[in-house]
Amino acid sequence: MQVLVKYFVFLIIAFVVLSIFQFPSPILVGARKITSNNNVVFSVELIRRNSSVTALRDIGRGRTSFVSTFNGHNIAPSSELYDTSNVQTEIISDHGYYAMKFSVGTPPVEFTAVPDTGSDLIWVQCSPCQRCLAQNTPFFDPTKSSTDNKIACTDQVCNNDQLGLLGTGCTRNNICAYLAGYGDGTNSSGVLSKETITFTSPTTSFSNIMFGCGYYQEGDLGPDADGIVGLGGGPLSLVSQLGPNINYKFSYCLTSPASKVNAKLNFGLDVTGPGVVSTPYTKQDSPPTFYYLTLDSISIGDTSVPVAQNIYIDSGTTLTNLPSNVYNGVKTALQASIGLNPMADPTQTLDLCYEAQSLGGNGPSPPNVVFNFKGANVVLKPENTFITIEDLTCLAMLPSNDNFVFGNVAQVNFHIGYDLQANRVSFAPQDCSTF
Repeated sequence: MQVLVKYFVFLIIAFVVLSIFQFPSPILVGARKITSNNNVVFSVELIRRNSSVTALRDIGRGRTSFVSTFNGHNIAPSSELYDTSNVQTEIISDHGYYAMKFSVGTPPVEFTAVPDTGSDLIWVQCSPCQRCLAQNTPFFDPTKSSTDNKIACTDQVCNNDQLGLLGTGCTRNNICAYLAGYGDGTNSSGVLSKETITFTSPTTSFSNIMFGCGYYQEGDLGPDADGIVGLGGGPLSLVSQLGPNINYKFSYCLTSPASKVNAKLNFGLDVTGPGVVSTPYTKQDSPPTFYYLTLDSISIGDTSVPVAQNIYIDSGTTLTNLPSNVYNGVKTALQASIGLNPMADPTQTLDLCYEAQSLGGNGPSPPNVVFNFKGANVVLKPENTFITIEDLTCLAMLPSNDNFVFGNVAQVNFHIGYDLQANRVSFAPQDCSTF
């Protein structure tokens, strides 16, 4: 209830500020259609930092869009078509999240944002900011972009009843305002625009991409993130807007915390190779953001924990969240297999914690944990099920009574691909540091 009150208070304050704030008049320009050659690769750099135990209080619940709690809707934007079939970007982890570099506007201004399969909206913090989070780079100034095209609040996009947001409204000069909220307490409120998005290596641009210009934020994006790039299934997400340009496919390969190599996010790339398994995903009608996988059971050695529930896969949530009864079954089987007495987590955040030196090289190794998805048995190694924070190694899972999530720790060293036309997620074991 406290969380709900907090979001309603934020919604009221943010919309009041936006409604009275006089934004600069929109710069109306013709969208540029930029055509690229096939098999062009785009790269962005992502940075990994080790998390503290305290930070896991929030990141365990991740960046998941709060539309799962509020009865949200999704925007259905129109987008240009481009001839780009292979887009790649490097990924860096920060506070258990990953981030990607991309540029907004003309001339392009580079930002670092969290790529998130659990939400749709693409947004960065904008100037003149009313309440923004600290970031290392200047806020985006839309008045300096020749391709800024703000959405009027009378536009059918703003009034669509399928918005994947907490809400929309109008500014005093009739620009469409938005409010987005996330499960870790991060919020963004601003105006919706169409802009040019650019990736590098080589330089490739997409025009007329719907994104949010955030003027009122609270929460925590980490020290190196300026916004969020939604990769969910709703029409506002980057992958939905790029659609035919990327052959309706994207994938990523997340490196381990110990790796010095950045992870990679690819667009237009199939997942192939030995050991690849695939499972169908489903989406809710409203909102169509989340990629739900059917999880039949979880196996630890000879123990099988029945699940028979849907769980959504999310690159923006660090820890895997399981139904409480399933979590307890997994925890009991792992503890019995390890055979050591666990230690208490001083932050009371994680469970099944051991001294880091007592697992692995100087002691017993945790067994593999198999997530038996429909048609795909995904074998998780200890690096996917345990996380080391300072001198503690703890189970990288949490019990939950509502949101069941397959987090990004569980996804490390898999090439994971999404086929948006076949409605399928594929997993291939991969040393992502050599990918």
